[in-house]
Amino acid sequence: MKRVFLFGAIFALLTGCTAPTQRPLNSLAAPTASADILQAGERVFSDECSQCHGFTPGRNSKGPQLLNVYGNSAGLLAEYRGYSDALRQSRVIWSLDTLDRYLKQPTALIPNGRMHYDGLTDPAKRQQVIAWLAQQRRPVTTTN
Repeated sequence: MKRVFLFGAIFALLTGCTAPTQRPLNSLAAPTASADILQAGERVFSDECSQCHGFTPGRNSKGPQLLNVYGNSAGLLAEYRGYSDALRQSRVIWSLDTLDRYLKQPTALIPNGRMHYDGLTDPAKRQQVIAWLAQQRRPVTTTN
């Protein structure tokens, strides 16, 4: 993975293109989940999250796009301008634990954040959507 990012940066420098913006994949392994759990997680995402979030690189809505969010730092997307200072400064890495805590009650994990969501109280639904989010990972590079 490092070679892909390094090649992109070198290519941008040599060709005069703007530097690539990337939400890199990382070493945090996605949790293993059955097809049924992943399908349930996709439904939960559709019902609870899709009004504000999607997965198209460079296309943000009320909230940032979430491709490769699992295992990465909070507030990582340079092109999304809606992050709160609290989220950007939180040093949160989106893992099973932090996503569970955030989806349960966003302001408990990140006070003064901007996510307007009351929380997902059902622990099974949180685990399903987290498993599905963790599978939404692929190399992405866009130029600004």
